[in-house]
Amino acid sequence: MGIVGQLALGARLARRGLRGGMRSLRIVLACLALGVAAIAAVGTLRAGIQAGLLADGARILGGDVEVRGGARPLPAELRQWAAARAPTSPPSPPCGPCWSRRAASGCWWS
Repeated sequence: MGIVGQLALGARLARRGLRGGMRSLRIVLACLALGVAAIAAVGTLRAGIQAGLLADGARILGGDVEVRGGARPLPAELRQWAAARAPTSPPSPPCGPCWSRRAASGCWWS
């Protein structure tokens, strides 16, 4: 079947589908318009959220600087320097099997 035959078949199927009236075509077009509008709305919302995070991400999410010291506590000079420049949060306890022993022994983060 050539391209002319395929076009004829498509036209015949479209005429058969429209035999019931334009009502079914209107429903299909309404669903298509609703789907396109939903995709456009999601894209606009994503772009707005991305622009907001780029503009105010540090302020919204907090934390401009993170210092990692490994398993050892940070030096007192570094903690004093950071506290003098901005409010600081307490250090997070380390993860791992030994943190419960250290916390029980009165380590600096407990």
